[in-house]
Amino acid sequence: MITALVIGVLGVLLVLGVPVAFAMGIAGITGIFLIGDNIAITPKIFYQTFIIYELLAVPLFVLMSQILLVGKVGDHLFSVINRWVQHWPGGLGVSSVLACGFFSAVCGSSTATAATVGTTAIPAMLKRDYPKPYAFGMVAGGGTLGILIPPSIPMILYAAITSESVGKLFMAGVVPGLMLIAMFVVYTIILSYVRGNMPRVPKAPLSERAALTLQHSGAIILPVVVLGGIYAGIFTPTEAAAIGSIYSLLLCGIVYRSLRISDIVPILLTTLRITCMLMLIIGAAMLMARVFTTLQIASSIMSFIEAREIGKWTFLISVNLVWLIMGMFMEVASIMLITLPIVFPVALGLGIDPIWFAVIMVINMELATITPPVGLNLFVLMGVMNERDLGMIIRGVMPPFIIIVLGLVLVMVFPSIATWLPGLL
Repeated sequence: MITALVIGVLGVLLVLGVPVAFAMGIAGITGIFLIGDNIAITPKIFYQTFIIYELLAVPLFVLMSQILLVGKVGDHLFSVINRWVQHWPGGLGVSSVLACGFFSAVCGSSTATAATVGTTAIPAMLKRDYPKPYAFGMVAGGGTLGILIPPSIPMILYAAITSESVGKLFMAGVVPGLMLIAMFVVYTIILSYVRGNMPRVPKAPLSERAALTLQHSGAIILPVVVLGGIYAGIFTPTEAAAIGSIYSLLLCGIVYRSLRISDIVPILLTTLRITCMLMLIIGAAMLMARVFTTLQIASSIMSFIEAREIGKWTFLISVNLVWLIMGMFMEVASIMLITLPIVFPVALGLGIDPIWFAVIMVINMELATITPPVGLNLFVLMGVMNERDLGMIIRGVMPPFIIIVLGLVLVMVFPSIATWLPGLL
């Protein structure tokens, strides 16, 4: 009864348009009151959440992504990659996908990846008469890689809730991320041959490609600095985020000189706004987790599953469908923090590998960023490109959506895609 009331309060508040953090907080406090717990525990739960060391990486990675976004590093990465593959079938489309993948390795955010690459890649494709739905759809789909390829903010949130290793979670996203990039590239090349409406550009001289690569080597080695340091055991993910932020600031401010002193305050304010939103959601989620733990929701679900002999595949398919539906109406952090405290203990009880489960969840969250009516990547591209035809973007994003679903199926059928690399640690 109490569980139904808590979930009901949360649902009503979300339907009324109350911000997710406040809706979850009110529902959590309602639950605390109904179970007879001390209401004074609320600020303590928020405090204990905010001092989790792993979560310090969140604002630092957000800061790094904002510096790179404002500093237009994505433009430089796209220009380098495009010089190397512009002569391929669908070369500009391939460049867009590879640029999204590369920027994902320094960003951790899906929307930042789509916005950064989109401002350069979409005009370039449209100038070469690429189909408009394809141009928008491929960047929106490629932008989803920002939360799968490490560093990944959703992986950090997963680690904070489940106490899994951030390093292993980061490594788990590498192979699935590369697989999705390859699938996007193959799709683009095949589409180029089938439709014949993606003009090819003459092959750039090797000397030109080498010179441009050397010129922008500072941006190219950023993922090596951040991820290489983590995997080599030189520093923790949190320390890597701090080093990456400082490196990005020096790169954009001194090397490229694309960052002005006047940009610093807006960058910090944006970082503060995003961080406060995420931390409030996390704190409220921990409050609800306290209620669900006290009510033994996970144990009740496990008892239900055991009584009806429901296997792990039925559970996984059911959870995937729930995430797909939630992804139509909510953003990534909210979905993860509402569902993880409930489904994670059940997944462990069914013998599901927590690292594998994390990758399955994050790929579902990729889908959430491009699923209408509230797919954030769709609206980000509408904003940065001043485009009003949402229907056109939705049509364009359907092929990437299908590709990601196919990638999800492959990861579910072959768990080693996600677990092989972390297993080497």
